[in-house]
Amino acid sequence: DLSPQDAVENHRLKQVKENIIDFAVLLTTAHPAGGVCIIKEETDPGIYQYFLRDPAYRGGDEDEIGKRTALGEEITVAAARLPGVLADQSVRFQAYQLVLAGVRKGEAPKTIPAVVMLPKTWLKQRQDLAGAWAGETKPAQQARLKDLLESYTLLAEALDELGQQLSERNAEVQATGLMTSVDRALIQKYEQSIKIIQRFKESWEILTNPAKSDVVPGGFSGLWEPLSESALSDVLDKLNSGDD
Repeated sequence: DLSPQDAVENHRLKQVKENIIDFAVLLTTAHPAGGVCIIKEETDPGIYQYFLRDPAYRGGDEDEIGKRTALGEEITVAAARLPGVLADQSVRFQAYQLVLAGVRKGEAPKTIPAVVMLPKTWLKQRQDLAGAWAGETKPAQQARLKDLLESYTLLAEALDELGQQLSERNAEVQATGLMTSVDRALIQKYEQSIKIIQRFKESWEILTNPAKSDVVPGGFSGLWEPLSESALSDVLDKLNSGDD
């Protein structure tokens, strides 16, 4: 049986996983006034926080700061808090709700390319920070590394699951046989999202499990070519003679 602490932790991770695609979409989707819908800003020296912007804000002289909603300092915290914020202010954030519903239904394929780039971005950030902080054990630094690890892991898993769901819906629509122009347009969107997510899955597997990959890296393709007979003979002769 799980301990109470493990149960709480599992519930937390489940919440993050269920909502991290929504967070990633708003983090990468252009806002009507410029920038993106979720921004990250420094609130105190060295302290950054994620804010959800008002979709109705259009710039100009209007003060935006008072219209932003704080989500948290960590990606996982912000992702878990996002659905509550959207639900509590459903009228204000209706536009975001519609965008996110479109993504989940596979009807907004243009949102997917930027989202699938985030796991690699977060992985690189974590590796860079781990290298810069090598030997240090400050709690804030460890929390940042843990947040990035959980974020790219859970987003990759959530994208995989979304790809599977869209594949199933695509199969269901095509199984009807009689397709309208609306059905064909929907299938095109499904297939675009599925292709992008599938390619992400393949590239992520190569990145995180290179030993299992048979991909030849660019710039090193010559290493995969066989030795010429003369080169092989030279190597064998040197080994036999003991020469360096």
